[in-house]
Amino acid sequence: MQLRRLAEWMDRNPIPTEFPLLHRADLDALVEADTLNVPALIAFFKQDPFLKLAFEAPLGVYEKYLSQEHHGRVLTQFEIQSANFCFDSRYGFVRKPLMRMVVGTHDLGKPLAALKEGIDAQHQYTEPLLRALLQHLAYTPAEIDFVCGMACSDPVGYYMKGGATLAGWRQALRELEFSASEIGKLQHPILTSPEAAALLAEKHAPVALAEITQKARQAGMSPKNYFELLLLYYVSDAADYPGVRRFLFIQDLHSGRLDFKKDVYLYGLLREQLETLGL
Repeated sequence: MQLRRLAEWMDRNPIPTEFPLLHRADLDALVEADTLNVPALIAFFKQDPFLKLAFEAPLGVYEKYLSQEHHGRVLTQFEIQSANFCFDSRYGFVRKPLMRMVVGTHDLGKPLAALKEGIDAQHQYTEPLLRALLQHLAYTPAEIDFVCGMACSDPVGYYMKGGATLAGWRQALRELEFSASEIGKLQHPILTSPEAAALLAEKHAPVALAEITQKARQAGMSPKNYFELLLLYYVSDAADYPGVRRFLFIQDLHSGRLDFKKDVYLYGLLREQLETLGL
C-alpha cells in the first residue's frame, strides 16, 4: 500500500526540497541525547508526509524489509558499536549526533530507486533527498558533504565483495585465472581463501583506499580516522542482513558489539594496507 502511495506521489510531484514540519531544535534534542530514542527519531522524520511514505515503504531487498524497520535496527546496532567510541578532535567536526544522522537516513532514497531503476541506483535518489533535508535543517556545507559522502557510497562493501555484485566477484576471480571449480569451492566473496583474498585485495583495495582517502580529506581528517567512522556505520548496516552477518561477524554476547571474524581475510588485508600506508 505505501509503495503504491509513494509511486503516486513521485508521479505527481518532484522529490521535495522543503520539509516545513521538521525543526532543527526538535532533531537536536533527539540526536544529542546521551541515549538515543530510536523510535522517536524515526517518528521525527515521519512528521513529513513524503518521508513518512519513504520510511514506511519496502526497501526493495530480498529480506522484504521496510525502510523504517531497517533504519531502526541499524541505529540500534550503531548505538552498541559506538558505546565506547571516543569522538575526539581526531575526527574534526564529526561527533556522535552527526553519525546518528548518517545512520538514520542512509537508505532514504532506496525505496524510490526500487520503484524506478532498481536498488543499485539508490545513491542517485538518496543524495539529492538527503542534501535537501540537511539544508532545510541548517546543517553546514561541510556537515552535509560528510553525511552524504558516507551515506551515499560504499567503498568497504564494494571491496569486501570484490566488486559491486556477487557476479562481479566471480568475474574478478576469473580474471585472476581461478578455475570454475576453484571458484565453486569458495563459499562467498566475503569469506574466501587467503590466496583468493590476497589477489582480490590487490585488485580492489586501491579503489576502496582512493575513495576513503578522498572522503577523509574532504572531511578534514586522516583516512585512518575516517575509516574508523566508516566501520561504525558499515558494520551496523551490514549486520542487518543475516547472510552477511553470518559470514562476516562475531558478536560479543555481553556487550552485543560485533567484530569481524578472524578468517575474513579481505578485511584484515584492507586494514593492513591502511596501516602500511601510514594514513
